[in-house]
Amino acid sequence: MWTTIEAIHAISVLSGRAKIAKMTSIAEGWLVERDTSLSYNGMITGLVPAKITEEWRRVSRSRCPFLAYDKSCLVHEVRPLVCQAYGVTVDSSEICPRKLGYNETKSQVMTVDGTPLREEILKFKDYCRSKEPAWLKSSFVSSVLYRAAKPDKFTELLGRNSIPSARIIGIDIDVNLMWQPQLDELKKGMSPDMVASLNDRRRTR
Repeated sequence: MWTTIEAIHAISVLSGRAKIAKMTSIAEGWLVERDTSLSYNGMITGLVPAKITEEWRRVSRSRCPFLAYDKSCLVHEVRPLVCQAYGVTVDSSEICPRKLGYNETKSQVMTVDGTPLREEILKFKDYCRSKEPAWLKSSFVSSVLYRAAKPDKFTELLGRNSIPSARIIGIDIDVNLMWQPQLDELKKGMSPDMVASLNDRRRTR
């Protein structure tokens, strides 16, 4: 997942470089790629229907369109925080692995407690809400990047119902880092929008 403010930052950093055009093109291709196994019901917010929750789960397990087959990352220099933390605050994966650290093996990878970082992120989220709540809209990296880079074209594609709902789900839901407990709840069947709120609900306990 990528927040809008992270996408805006990435675009500003890469502005004027050919890479941003390539990233935008890849994002559009991923968004509009036809998939008859996915539902085209427009943008969904709030409680997500079970059918689209399952489709979202399948999409979230698919290969990142910015990850090359040689495992190089096209967005590495501006990658979202969730990617920076992947394999550090949660178990690593074959999809987007990090290099093994000292005394680590493929079957025994160290993860760290994300609580201190989570508190800083929550403070930043509170600041964003007070300044510009739209900065916290989040979804898949391709969805948020394309929406920030080409808002008019994104709206046009939505109007034509050219994007599967599962690929844009969460765009109006406040999702931040996906911590291990959140991933565990997803695996148990909790809907994405409910998982997204776990950080805030735990803070108020």
